[in-house]
Amino acid sequence: MDGKNHILIFSFLTICLTGCPAPQPHSTQDKTLAPNQAYRHFEQWLVPTAGTISSSFNDGENHNKGINISGIKGQPIVAVADGQVLYVGNALKGYENLIIIKHNNIFRSAYSNNQQALVKEQEFVKAGQVIATMGSSNNAAPQLHFEIRKNGVPVDPMAYLPSQSTR
Repeated sequence: MDGKNHILIFSFLTICLTGCPAPQPHSTQDKTLAPNQAYRHFEQWLVPTAGTISSSFNDGENHNKGINISGIKGQPIVAVADGQVLYVGNALKGYENLIIIKHNNIFRSAYSNNQQALVKEQEFVKAGQVIATMGSSNNAAPQLHFEIRKNGVPVDPMAYLPSQSTR
């Protein structure tokens, strides 16, 4: 890929991830997402898949712009809220089989390390709709890398996902 195309794709992906009545954040302590409760609705957001949080959000020195949820290869990944698919692809290094969904003018969600994408760009999706199956990156254990961007800034997804006490 030449430099111009790389810059255009990077710019497009930056726009897709940047800046909706917003769900209100809440705190959560439990880091396990129960398989039979993975899709329960709470304040407009759903948990994208069942599993255990293997890596938490960290905007410090060793930053992780989202969370990693470990699971089983091929398990379903769902849209956390209604929205429109802005991007499906592999153009951004480190985000294998990336799906970006615009939920409104404020929030976007990103799902990567997918084994297979089940949606196409410009498609409208509903909360809870299966959009992909879990895969892995660089021979790592199966996991979903999940991000929420608020006005283009990465925010801790755990502040928006349902807490264990509400399930």
